[in-house]
Amino acid sequence: AVLQHQMSEVQHDLERIDDILSDLEDFVKPPEGDTKADPALLFLLKYRDMNYEIERSLLKPFKVDIDVYPHDLPRELAERRVTYDRLEQQAQLVKLKDDIIWHLVQEKKRRENYAIADLDKA
Repeated sequence: AVLQHQMSEVQHDLERIDDILSDLEDFVKPPEGDTKADPALLFLLKYRDMNYEIERSLLKPFKVDIDVYPHDLPRELAERRVTYDRLEQQAQLVKLKDDIIWHLVQEKKRRENYAIADLDKA
């Protein structure tokens, strides 16, 4: 859960940086057919917002420590093994149930055939 949260934060930061780059590219190459728009004027109008976003991205602290320790992995592995063992036991129970049902159906067919044979003799 912690890793998923951190991954979503990094993804959000990357999207914000992509938006900033997209805005900068728009100033370098103005939209087609818009000859009245002066790129310098557009840049000055959006400068404050862009500067804020750039500063925010640059000043955002980032962690160099790893919060996931390898000592957690054996515990997680043990939990997964317990779950796997439970699934194996349930699979064995389902197989046993299927075998019992198959034997009962075969026994029923055998008895029906025996009863039919008895009736034919009589």
